[in-house]
Amino acid sequence: VDEIKKVASEFGMKYDSLLDSDLKLAGELAVEGQPALFVFDRTGKNIYHQYGVNAEDAHDLLKKMSDWEK
Repeated sequence: VDEIKKVASEFGMKYDSLLDSDLKLAGELAVEGQPALFVFDRTGKNIYHQYGVNAEDAHDLLKKMSDWEK
């Protein structure tokens, strides 16, 4: 959990994150692969999901995160 918090801080993530260690939520969302990134709005609606993350994604994801915060 500490490593997750560290990485979130390094990416400037100012929103809550979730660690689904028992994969309960993954089952409910029918996650198709890992790592998976799901973003929900304040109402709980899934507004974005992505499977797999690599260094080339970082710039676009940071832009999207900034937009989502508005």
